[in-house]
Amino acid sequence: MSITVFRFPAPGPEPLTTDLDGWVKVEGNPTMRYWIQHTSLDGTVISGTWEATKGTWHASYQFYEFVHLIQGRITI
Repeated sequence: MSITVFRFPAPGPEPLTTDLDGWVKVEGNPTMRYWIQHTSLDGTVISGTWEATKGTWHASYQFYEFVHLIQGRITI
């Protein structure tokens, strides 16, 4: 059995700053920025770094999500 380990590159200098599709602000005026650091060859897996200011969004989607929270608080 062969195991492949993928090392993510560091986030680039220029993040994306538009809100993610389908995310609606419901409390405060939070902003987000994110860096896409890896996309699978078939486009079904996207990984990266995301950060946001204080506030609340509502989003509904049917995808699996893995989160590694570094700082702050999140409810999923």
